[in-house]
Amino acid sequence: MAKKAKGTMSGRQKAVAKQRGNYENTSSKKLQKSSNAVWYIVLWLLVVIVSVLHGGFVAQLHENDRHFSHLSTLERELGFRTEMGLYYSYFKTVVEAPTFLSGLSQIVSDNVTEYPDNINTLKRFNLYPEVFLGFWFRIYDSVTKYMNIRTKLCYTVNRGEDLSPIQSCEGNGEPAYFYVNSIFALNGMMMGVFFLYG
Repeated sequence: MAKKAKGTMSGRQKAVAKQRGNYENTSSKKLQKSSNAVWYIVLWLLVVIVSVLHGGFVAQLHENDRHFSHLSTLERELGFRTEMGLYYSYFKTVVEAPTFLSGLSQIVSDNVTEYPDNINTLKRFNLYPEVFLGFWFRIYDSVTKYMNIRTKLCYTVNRGEDLSPIQSCEGNGEPAYFYVNSIFALNGMMMGVFFLYG
């Protein structure tokens, strides 16, 4: 038998080494994929946490500033200032109309905003988010009523000696609450996107 020189491998040894290398590459790729999956899960979990915390924080700031939960419906609506009041009024138009399409037609051919002219306020003021929220409020309200789910809690607020008590309702079944909470939820999602891409 001839002796092999040091450092050379037989055909069988080369095949085993090649197979072992392929196994190590495959296992390292699997490990890398699983660590990437864990990383994405943790990242998206952090995005959700940031979104929820920020939305809740902004909602609490609003409550602390306006005492929104202790106001009557009229006082809540009067608390919407400048553009927010304008945009809320269009949301309310969609919500209080007999049907969604009749509310949409009132917005598309509006003769109140710039009387006597008839304008398309949907395009003019970019009311697509308010129409979208109005549509979802109508669905939310009809589904919760159908399923007999209570969406608002009403109570009487005694406001002092010289002021008469008022009835105040809170919860997402109240249009003002639904509108404001939707805005805070969208604001929270925006902060989550900033966190994701920041």
